[in-house]
Amino acid sequence: MSCDLDLGKEAGSTDPPIDFFWEQATSVERYIEPKNGAMFHVVGSVNFDSITHSGLKTYSYSYDKINGSDNASNQIPAGTVVATITDAGRYSKFKIEVYGYNLVIKFVTYKENLPAPLLT
Repeated sequence: MSCDLDLGKEAGSTDPPIDFFWEQATSVERYIEPKNGAMFHVVGSVNFDSITHSGLKTYSYSYDKINGSDNASNQIPAGTVVATITDAGRYSKFKIEVYGYNLVIKFVTYKENLPAPLLT
């Protein structure tokens, strides 16, 4: 699964640049892999609505993969919130609603420099 948080959709390999790829290395080993310059910060199990646009600007972001393996090293179990800077430079946040072989996320992407949501 690939996702474009700017366009608000699951994306295929021929779609515009994606923000992340849900990599299934093995049946157990899994990663959220940032793509095309997108960056992430795992916030943790917090109230999704409490993470504001201005709050997103305070995190340290990374191009590193996030371990989502189906074992004790999983950093993104259901309920985890991840802060994002998309490939287009917008602030975004997503919450892992359902964790498994497939992910279900809830997300908000903000317009550049504006606190109003672009997509939810």
